[in-house]
Amino acid sequence: MTDSDPDLFDVLTRIEGVLKSREYKYANLSLGPHLAVDDDEVHVWTSVLDSILQDGHCLVTVAIGNDGDLEGEYARIQPPSDMVNCFSIGASDTEQPDWQRADYSCVGPGRSPGLVKPDGVIFGGSQSRPFELYSPLTHSVTGTAGTSFASPYALRVAAGIDSITNFDLKPSTIKALMIHHASNDGHHIKDVGWGRLPHSPEEVVQCLEDEAIIVYQGELNRSEHLRIPVPLPTNIDCTWVHLKATFCINAITDPEHPLHYTRSGLDITFRANEHKIKKEAKHASTKPFFTNNNLYQSEEELREDAYKWETCITRSQRFKRQTLENPIFDVKYHGREQGGDSLSDPTPLSYSLIISIRTQGNSNLYNTILQQNQTLQAVQVEPRIRL
Repeated sequence: MTDSDPDLFDVLTRIEGVLKSREYKYANLSLGPHLAVDDDEVHVWTSVLDSILQDGHCLVTVAIGNDGDLEGEYARIQPPSDMVNCFSIGASDTEQPDWQRADYSCVGPGRSPGLVKPDGVIFGGSQSRPFELYSPLTHSVTGTAGTSFASPYALRVAAGIDSITNFDLKPSTIKALMIHHASNDGHHIKDVGWGRLPHSPEEVVQCLEDEAIIVYQGELNRSEHLRIPVPLPTNIDCTWVHLKATFCINAITDPEHPLHYTRSGLDITFRANEHKIKKEAKHASTKPFFTNNNLYQSEEELREDAYKWETCITRSQRFKRQTLENPIFDVKYHGREQGGDSLSDPTPLSYSLIISIRTQGNSNLYNTILQQNQTLQAVQVEPRIRL
């Protein structure tokens, strides 16, 4: 940053040129303007990069900043980590189970939509446990700390997921997989977002003995409906079924209207029993799955439908086995009229859905799902060679 270019516009122009070339599936940004986000105005870094990434061609991890130890609004995340189409990364102080948010790591919330920021945290170093890396200046390993190191660490895990699987995973799918496996461990959502992210690709692609993870990805056209089945086996013998679902999309943005920043979103309805018809409603019985009850309940005033315009949402619920019969998610692509003529925009919406099904005590769940759902394709994992 210089006095002649305090907002680093020259750097932004160079980054814009690289991303517009669409040659890269992964990128990291550990830089940006040194200021907290403003709810009333979208920074030019955020608006420019968000518009480039709205087609979902690239997964960009962004460091959220190192002013988390300041007071009040000064501790909030910094542009461009408030982008709705990026992967905003904060720092934890250790890789151990007793982890905490690193005291320097900036905090949320972001704007609405994009309220849950950071998207997650991963080890970035601390005074007691530095982030070790090789220094070309001293030709030795040195210790440091910062979200600037946590962010590329998260990107390394994301790229690793892609490299050890034999399936063409979309960038939004890899982001959804990492968020799906994030662990909150009782921390406040404004400090850690969805939680601590996995530290290795193997943590993401491996299932528990009584668990199966299903990945859906694709595109939705304007006002199109999509019915996504939850492939729960018909003959499963258990009392409780644990379902967790994570949706991630790349949204069309409109920076001229900060209050209506995203112009596309998903209306998601969970139907626990596809065949149970309500006489008065004439559709399969519904049960709320995604709600905004946990998104800063008393700290932010939210619209009742706020979660529909979020680009990432994840929830888990427990159901009694007998209440589930051919459960499904009904999904509709919404276009927002405020902020521009969104209805005339033909751009399809790139979406990813991760569903994990866990049936306590049934170790044959994975194989049973594959046998009863021939359209599902098993993702093969290649073991990594460690030196």
